[in-house]
This record gives sequence, structure tokens and C-alpha cells, in this order.
Amino acid sequence: MSSPSRKSVPGRRSGALARLARRPLLRVGILLSVIALSVSTARGEDPLPAAVLAELPFLDFFGPSSIAIDLSRGEGARPFPLVLDTGASDSTVTPGLARELGVRVRSSKRSPYRRPTLLGRDLQFRVDARRGELASQTGSEFGLLGGSFLALYVVEIDIPRRRVRFLDPDRYAVPEQATAPDETVLPVRLVANRPIVEVEIEGHRLDLLLDTGASYGVVIGGRVARAAGLESHPAPGLAAVGVMGEIGVEFAEARSVRLGTLEFRDLPVIVAPRGLHQQGTASDSLIGFDLLSQLTLRIDYPRKRAWLRREPGATPIVLGADYALVRASGALLQRSGESVFVAAILPGGAADRIGLEPEDVLEGFDPTDEALDPASPHRAIASQGPVLVRRRGEGGSWRLLRLPE
Repeated sequence: MSSPSRKSVPGRRSGALARLARRPLLRVGILLSVIALSVSTARGEDPLPAAVLAELPFLDFFGPSSIAIDLSRGEGARPFPLVLDTGASDSTVTPGLARELGVRVRSSKRSPYRRPTLLGRDLQFRVDARRGELASQTGSEFGLLGGSFLALYVVEIDIPRRRVRFLDPDRYAVPEQATAPDETVLPVRLVANRPIVEVEIEGHRLDLLLDTGASYGVVIGGRVARAAGLESHPAPGLAAVGVMGEIGVEFAEARSVRLGTLEFRDLPVIVAPRGLHQQGTASDSLIGFDLLSQLTLRIDYPRKRAWLRREPGATPIVLGADYALVRASGALLQRSGESVFVAAILPGGAADRIGLEPEDVLEGFDPTDEALDPASPHRAIASQGPVLVRRRGEGGSWRLLRLPE
């Protein structure tokens, strides 16, 4: 299984780029104007059309908790899929994906590689070929669109509507303040092109990295968790992998997390007792996809401000599932093709009581079936069974179990 984290993009299947190329061409509108316009800063006002340099839909390419977009120049161009990663200082492509993109990878090359983009500006990126020119050192092939490119724009990340818009900073600016109750504006500190904002967790103020490349919503180091009074517990199967390798993590819950005037109640928090290997900030902490999925976010890199709007009816999620369902079932579930499997078990919950284990595959729940209620696997576990699962035994053979036994 893949372990969610900022640099843990689910592994691509062979020929994934070729399959993307066969999909219907994505409509990308680049709106240009020769008329000088005033910079729009009205509260909550949608940017004027002339301010929108490109509007890109999410690609279902690197997994459901990744913001993947295609920066290719349009019809006839080779697709250029990248994960928009505000937590990365620079853009990086792994050797295998680089080759599929037509890049001639050379381990001796020291200067950045370059490729044209639909924004009319070349993307400069590096290829980490320290362990060879053929494949990634982590085993997963991916491309990251990092801060050195994003810092030239106002970037709107709209996870609820599954789109990214690049805005011209000469025609749109994030306002200095917001007055609507569902909006807030935060000052941003940029460190190596990475946006850092002040957040309150249980009333404890700290700087967190806004990291769209992280799957989990709130990830904090053990020192921060202790200072905020959070008690974390090991959860079998719960894991994260970062640039330095696997990170030991535990599960906790925060009564209150505040971003400016926006408060989020009863949020799941992933705690790394020994830290994140400095993946986040000096506090070793970050905000990722699951929390940002409740918001529309505009990061004004040139002016160092971020505008956040909470979507009506938005609720906390964990790996794409409503947190209320996760709490009821006591299990983190993930899909893989036509299967749903158990990613982690929360101690003392329903899944623990009926004997579920990490990597168990739930029978009778095909996530590709449009008639399937996505909540039904969690509800079946929350009812404490019976649940049919396939479990891998010694020697790699599978056996069918009915839980509770």
C-alpha cells in the first residue's frame, strides 16, 4: 500500500502517461487582454476574466488526494502531468516519468531541465538521478510542481470544484482583509518559496506549512503535540513516507484548529513523535490536502497573503472519507482498483473489536460500481459485522474470513 505523505505520491502503473494521452483533450482557456485593468481586490470577488491566465481541472492521475494538473500547451502536445506541491521549494520529476515525457536524463547534468508550458513560461525542473537514470529511488514515479514556479503567480486551489487557476498578479490581488464570516486572509511567510502561516491548535499558536502535496489534513511533530496537550496513540497500519523515508506516526484528535477567523472542530491530527525530518517548518508541522479540501484557497505569492473561504457544508475528511464515518467504523479505508482495503485501525473502535487488520480486503464493495454508496463499507464495519474479508496469510495465499469470527 502507499503511505500518504507530502512526497508519497501513489505509484503509477506502467504506461500511465500513454493512457492519459488517449483521454479526451482537456479544454484549457488562456485569456489574454491588451487592455490595462485595475487590480481586483474586492472581498470574495471572482477574478475578472482577463486576470485568469489558465484554468486547469484536476487529473485522476496520481491518486484522489493529489492535485494533479496538465501543464502541456494543448492539442497535439505531449501531456505534462504534475502534482501541484506548495510544500516543495522547486519542481522535480523522477527519472522514469521524465523519460516518458521525452526528457533525455543525464546523471551528469547540473543545470535545470526546461519544458514549455501553457502559461507561456518554461518550467525549470530537476531530475533526481543520483541512484540511476532509469527509475525513482523511492519506487514511485511522479512530478512535482514546486514553489519556484508558483511564486510568479496568484494561485487559486479549489479542491471542492477540482480546479486550479493561475491568476495574473498584475490584474488580481488577494485583499488585505476579509469581512465575510466564511472567509479569512492570512499573512504568508515564504521560506524557500514555501508558504507558511500562523495556525492555532488547541489555542497554541505555531507556524505551519501550507502543503498541498501532503495527504493528511494536519500533521504535527511530537514537541508541538505535547505543547498543545494532544494525546496521540499508535494505530496499526498508520504510516507516512517522506523524502527521508518512512516516518513513524500516531493518531490524535484536536478539539479546535483555527486559521485566522475560521475554526475547525474535532479534527483528526497525525502526530510524528520523532518529527517530520524537517519536512514542514521549524515547528515540524504542516496543513495538507484533507483540511484544505474544505476550502477555496488563493495564495498571493508576490504580496505574501493567502485568502481562504470555507465551503458551505464542508466536513472534516480523512483520506477522502467523512471523518464521522471513520470515527464510527474505527478504520481508515482506501481503494485500490476494484477493491477497498483497510489502511489502518483506530484502537478501541468497531474495526478493532470485530478483528479487522491492516491490508484486509473488504468483500462485496467495488468502488468502481456507481451504484455503491461510498459510505457503505464504513457503515458495515460500524454495525460490527458480519463483514467478509480476504486476508493474506503465510506464503502469500489468501483466505476468506467472516468477521467477527
